[in-house]
Amino acid sequence: MEPFKLKIPGLSWITQRAAKWLPNQGSPLRPGITLTPLLGDPTSGTALAMLHYQPGAEAPEHWHRGAEWILMLEGEQSDAQGAYDAGTLVLNPAGTAHQPKSDSGCKLLIFWVRPVEFKSP
Repeated sequence: MEPFKLKIPGLSWITQRAAKWLPNQGSPLRPGITLTPLLGDPTSGTALAMLHYQPGAEAPEHWHRGAEWILMLEGEQSDAQGAYDAGTLVLNPAGTAHQPKSDSGCKLLIFWVRPVEFKSP
């Protein structure tokens, strides 16, 4: 099977297999969630990244200060609104909150306009 390939203007081809998954050291995300930044700065503004949830990983509850789009690449993620499997495009509008988790593990592409605000540290 061919690996997932994503073409981003200004960047070379990125594959899931070749991407360097970086631990979220010093960030409010929970253990078991790793981040690969692709464009922008995930801590200060508009950004595009890939997230990898290990089985059982859960992010803290957070508010969206700007719109967030998630494209599920592999596995399943869920929150209070439902469950999202590979191929699903999720929009979390500005002003909404959720606490995503993945019982089985997942990989996703995420784009946000502004960084989220975590409800608790």
